[in-house]
Amino acid sequence: MTITIDDPPLERLIEEMRRLTGQADGTAAIRWAIEREMERAKLIKRFEAKNAELKKRVAALGPTDETFDMKAFRDETWARSRW
Repeated sequence: MTITIDDPPLERLIEEMRRLTGQADGTAAIRWAIEREMERAKLIKRFEAKNAELKKRVAALGPTDETFDMKAFRDETWARSRW
């Protein structure tokens, strides 16, 4: 399948990508960029799935104490952990 690009700004981006990545030609630069973007998208999907699972586990713990002072807790824990 041949792709014809008749978009000067896009052609400049492709050429810049080719130079930055050391690809032999524009097609290789496009392939390189798409492969990297696909890897990134897959990582995001995996993160979202893990994050959703963690949110379910946290929700299963029950409601949180709205009066809990995290700063005071950290300060107290830090003071006790010092030598």
